Amino acid sequence: MLKQMYRAKLNSPETNIIGGISAIETQFGVVDIGAVTPDDGIFPILLMIGGNRSDCETVRLLSISGNTLTVERGFESAARSWEADPSGEGVLIAANFGAQHHNTFVENIKTLEGMAASGGVELSDADEPAAGIKTHYRVMHDIEGFLPFTPPNPEEPDGTAGLSLATHTIEAFDGAKLAELRIYGPNGNFNSVLPTTVLQGVKDPENNRNLLNILTEHYAAIFGHILNTDIHVTADYINNLNQIVTELVAFTQKEDIFLTSEQKTLWNIMSQTAADALALAQEATGKLVDHEARILQLEDAIFNQIHTNPFLITFGNLEGVIIEKGIHNPVYRRIEF
Repeated sequence: MLKQMYRAKLNSPETNIIGGISAIETQFGVVDIGAVTPDDGIFPILLMIGGNRSDCETVRLLSISGNTLTVERGFESAARSWEADPSGEGVLIAANFGAQHHNTFVENIKTLEGMAASGGVELSDADEPAAGIKTHYRVMHDIEGFLPFTPPNPEEPDGTAGLSLATHTIEAFDGAKLAELRIYGPNGNFNSVLPTTVLQGVKDPENNRNLLNILTEHYAAIFGHILNTDIHVTADYINNLNQIVTELVAFTQKEDIFLTSEQKTLWNIMSQTAADALALAQEATGKLVDHEARILQLEDAIFNQIHTNPFLITFGNLEGVIIEKGIHNPVYRRIEF
């Protein structure tokens, strides 16, 4: 089985650990996080603590958060504690090339030489070498049963339309033959392997169709469902819809067209105040008209020659009143001539 190999970092720049660390700490900060960040952003990589000393320690960098490293300790040699450097600069740490890199190269080359002699290619899990793939295959001959399962579309030469399904016959190291199902693009180039590996030669007993035909129909139905725009929408459609909603929200928030809630509240208060003032004005106008009519009647009775009913003023008694002409009628409380 191939052992996992680790990428190097260009020029192996150095930085310093902040403070000291114990032999069991797996998280600690560094001064310059860029100095130990993988160039391609892919973890893990190997770092060397104290590379300027003979008792250095190799650790495996698993992840970075801010300027804090999370590492696996005791990876190549025993983990140890590191006290803060008396100089104040901190202990050196860098992605140095070490024995682990070189020894892994040598062992993997020897393993490949042995596998080449047996006619097969062995695979390994890149993240966890100990859980490597246990079954290994080699392709025996060319494509069989090349069948289209989505209609070709000249407007989408590299898209999902026009995909085809085919089989490759592969053989395990123990001699068992299997059929590997693959998808090919409209230009005939290999696209991907379907997540299914089946026994070669499996037949449908009812109509004597091989499994490739059966699976082609199933995948055609699945892709037909996925590409049905009456059911599913494209990313462009969603983006356009989001743009429309954004523009609509922005339009409804234009204060030169629409009122804000605060403006509406103030408007309602002003409207009610105006209505109340109008009601008071109308009431005052009514009273003024009534008073003007009464004043005209009084002036007519006092100052003008009376030819109509003169009894507009009544007297309950004559206290304080001197009658120069006429007599007082106490029943009707009036002065009669």
